[in-house]
Amino acid sequence: MKAINFTTQKIRLVAALFCVAYILIQSFQEYVFRTIPAPNNLTEELLQGAMPIHISRSMLLLLSFFTMIYIFLVIILHDFRKNILLFAIAFLGLFIFCFLEIGIRSIELFYTQLQMPAAFLQTKDQDVKNSIISNYSAFQSVQTALYFPLMLTQAIASAIISFVFSPRPKINFLIRTAFALNAFRLVGRLTAMFFDVNWFDSFSGGLYLPFTIVIFGLITIWLIKAKDQIHISDRSA
Repeated sequence: MKAINFTTQKIRLVAALFCVAYILIQSFQEYVFRTIPAPNNLTEELLQGAMPIHISRSMLLLLSFFTMIYIFLVIILHDFRKNILLFAIAFLGLFIFCFLEIGIRSIELFYTQLQMPAAFLQTKDQDVKNSIISNYSAFQSVQTALYFPLMLTQAIASAIISFVFSPRPKINFLIRTAFALNAFRLVGRLTAMFFDVNWFDSFSGGLYLPFTIVIFGLITIWLIKAKDQIHISDRSA
């Protein structure tokens, strides 16, 4: 069976479509958060998660991280032979990011949005209700803790790609810029979340979607305009 060549234009165009889909999903998530009133307490937050629009948001976001693995693989394999070790480390970091996101989003969707609210509404026992809310709070604490390795590995991988990716041809400037911005954004989010530097809060708030659109917009343009890599071994085949 012939191996799939991840450096062809068709493969990149599929990745570009996934990037556009990710931008739309993130925009939809922003719309959901801005449209639905902010909950006043954990109970309201738990029950809001069971709303169809929230479930749709979570399902789309979960699926997007599977496609993200494909996007990162296409980008890294395009330049992989230039520095196999560093690009392998970068892909490992990005894979860890996607793996953790898939795990978190799966628990969020199937446990805290589908199972927990249903159990909360079905029981009349206040102790059971309090236990469900306590478990929900515990999940949020674990989720916050997992965001440290999730964002750190992605930041390191993004920094590696921004420095190692070949500057030639000129179109590669888009990839180098996109991952440099991503590394900067992630360092800002880590600083805000774990070191209480309020100035960086906007990276997880108002600047989150604009940065996402710019970063994945640049990646999309590169995926569409980049040329196939031609190696000596390919010419002699």
